Amino acid sequence: MDEREAWVENGDVLMVDEQNAFEETIGYETIDGNSTTHVDHRRDPAPNGDDDYESLHVLFRKNEGTSIEQFHEYIAEEFVPSLAESDDLLRLRSHLIEGYDNSIDQPPAPNVSHDAPPEKQYQAALDIAFDDRLALERFFDSSAYTRTEERQPEYIERIHAFPVRNTYVHNYDGEMTIAGQRGATVAETIADIGARNQTTDETLDHFRK
Repeated sequence: MDEREAWVENGDVLMVDEQNAFEETIGYETIDGNSTTHVDHRRDPAPNGDDDYESLHVLFRKNEGTSIEQFHEYIAEEFVPSLAESDDLLRLRSHLIEGYDNSIDQPPAPNVSHDAPPEKQYQAALDIAFDDRLALERFFDSSAYTRTEERQPEYIERIHAFPVRNTYVHNYDGEMTIAGQRGATVAETIADIGARNQTTDETLDHFRK
């Protein structure tokens, strides 16, 4: 939480710029331990740009009669462990989302809406990826997924899945990536032309200070 607060206190320049790209942004939070990587077989665990995988970001809304604690327990202890048994998964990462409070969760971004009525809020998310579309289709026919279908209506009101076209990782395992230090476009250029001299500690130390 201390690191999160430090980011908020120093993120004004980013927040002010939101109005140039967005009409509405909703920022959800997870507490320590509630974002978990269950499977990750990608060549690069911290990609920058197009990774050529079949990737989805999936948002889950709980049923009105289910408490957020009950919903998180179901997702963490029943739903996700079953999915993780699939051999077709390339990556599976789950996020148990804290309740969103419109009265306090308001970043300082002028001219951008941050209001999310209860019927449009989410309480869990998955990052899920496959080598290709065939693997994705096999996954949804597999017992790892189909055995969850009967119990889903007891807890899940709605599922929204969005295709992921690009992934940019600025911080990984507590350390800034080259994209985080230099920016995503510069990092992509470094990789494309093989500029190894730009990845040495001597060079990167200039950006770590």
